[in-house]
Amino acid sequence: MNEFDEWAHPDLVELSHLLQRRLDAVLDAEQSAAAALARRSASVFDRLMDAESQLADVAVGTIDGTTTHGQMVVAAFDHIEVATGTGMAVVPIDAIAWVMIK
Repeated sequence: MNEFDEWAHPDLVELSHLLQRRLDAVLDAEQSAAAALARRSASVFDRLMDAESQLADVAVGTIDGTTTHGQMVVAAFDHIEVATGTGMAVVPIDAIAWVMIK
């Protein structure tokens, strides 16, 4: 008798197929969510890069509720730098909640 013969039981085979379909559905959903986040991140970063190249005036809101107004000076992969009336503000990319480019 083969050690896998017990898995050949019809109920176990159907259960195995059901679990595989559910796992595939979960993986598809996770991949779709990751792709959507990548597209959204890329488009926001593209706008930040455009603002930097134009030295545009911006307003940046962060997840802690802080708002920074000034001229976009640097858009790096992990932070932006905004020249404000009182100096330079460094804002981490992952802290940005919204950006308005004027």
